[in-house]
Amino acid sequence: MSEETTKTTKKAKTTGGETPEKKSTSRLVKASGTKKVSKAEQKGTTMITEFAAEVGAMATDRQRRVSEKATRRAESTPVTFAHVDAIKQTDLDDDDYSSKEYEDLLNMYNHTLQDIKEGEIIKGRVLDITREDVIVDVGFKSEGIISLDEFSEPINIKVGDEIDVYLESVEDQNGQLILSKQKADFMRVWDKIREAHDAGELVEGRLMRRIKGGIVVDLFGVDAFLPGSQIALRQVPDFDELIGRTLHLKIIKLNKSRRNIVVSRRVVLEQEREQMRGKLLEQIEVGQVRKGGVKNITDFGVFIDLGGLDGLLHITDMSWGRIAHPSEVVQLGDEIEVKILDFDKETGRISLGMKQLTEYPWEKI
Repeated sequence: MSEETTKTTKKAKTTGGETPEKKSTSRLVKASGTKKVSKAEQKGTTMITEFAAEVGAMATDRQRRVSEKATRRAESTPVTFAHVDAIKQTDLDDDDYSSKEYEDLLNMYNHTLQDIKEGEIIKGRVLDITREDVIVDVGFKSEGIISLDEFSEPINIKVGDEIDVYLESVEDQNGQLILSKQKADFMRVWDKIREAHDAGELVEGRLMRRIKGGIVVDLFGVDAFLPGSQIALRQVPDFDELIGRTLHLKIIKLNKSRRNIVVSRRVVLEQEREQMRGKLLEQIEVGQVRKGGVKNITDFGVFIDLGGLDGLLHITDMSWGRIAHPSEVVQLGDEIEVKILDFDKETGRISLGMKQLTEYPWEKI
């Protein structure tokens, strides 16, 4: 061995066993920045790579099976589509009804509907009665509602009753029929009312309820108005006493468009009074004693209704004694006997006396 070789070997031992070639190689590795990987890390990386590949294979296999299954299902149940230019709502029900069956059903439904027109009186059946309205079926596609106020009191209708109603409108904004009971009643008896008015005939009316200015009267099933001034020949103190009575009345005013009917009892009484007056004028004589009712009391005397004619009973002819006021002797509405003292056929004035029915107190003294 040469002397140079021996020096190199010794130097290698001194530096840890690295020869100059190995040391230069180590420097190159460090300079390049490459990190040594341990065997454990290499094994972990290999296991992760193998697991990912296995999962990917499982997912690919599942997708393949799903795809194959869908393909087999599509092949076993092929779907065909017909060409449709347009479709109607009625075409969707072809599976349930044929075109002929559908037409028959439509005709059957149309036959159940009445051919009704606005402005006519039609028959209706009461379906329900609420606290405010009456539901009525008139054979149309929708029911009608009538206010309970349109029915005369006492209200005696019930579910199932058939009534006459007036069709004002086929449909309102809510699709409801507009019906009226009052208008139907009015139209039904209008001819009878108009004929009685034109002929001046008397009609019977039942006084139903008091309102402002008069009384509502039931006339042939419709409401008429009896003004307070037309109830009697003189002012009536209490209208309520007349409620429920049936009286002979005369129609004095009509308005069809407003369904306004005005009646009078005073006109009837005046006509009766005029007839009685004619008979009384033929029969009355001075000296007669007749019965009459106290019609009015004034400071100077009392007016007595003799049945067609009024006579004046002066305060001085009421008593032989002195009185301050006629009300000390008689009261309004009293029936008394009087004696005819004087009568003027031209003017119709009658003077009456009541003290003349008794003897003069001082005649025998």
